[in-house]
Amino acid sequence: MTIYFVTEHFPDDPTPIYERFREKGRMAPDGLVYINSWVTTDLKKCYQTMECEDRRLLDEWMAHWSDLVRYRTHNLAKPVLTTRTTQAPPYHLFFPNLVQPQATDDGSDGHEADCEDL
Repeated sequence: MTIYFVTEHFPDDPTPIYERFREKGRMAPDGLVYINSWVTTDLKKCYQTMECEDRRLLDEWMAHWSDLVRYRTHNLAKPVLTTRTTQAPPYHLFFPNLVQPQATDDGSDGHEADCEDL
């Protein structure tokens, strides 16, 4: 699977986009997986992550909206890891030079104390 980071550029009035979405849904073809999205507060852009095996599925989805939205896509071609994955033990698999938390006398890894300091 390849993850795509998609920037959608909306027109000054995004109302038609949201009306179509309410009427027809995302209109993503089978095999294209919506991961998440974030819309700017001025409603000018939407940043989305999508995933699929075949880039043509992403192109098909964008074609359904191309009369209302301009797109820019970034292909995360190399395998990627989520931040959560890289922060979970075993740290050494991702960052061999990273100092791992040391166990405390009570058997915890010390993270509890770090959280209390926040």
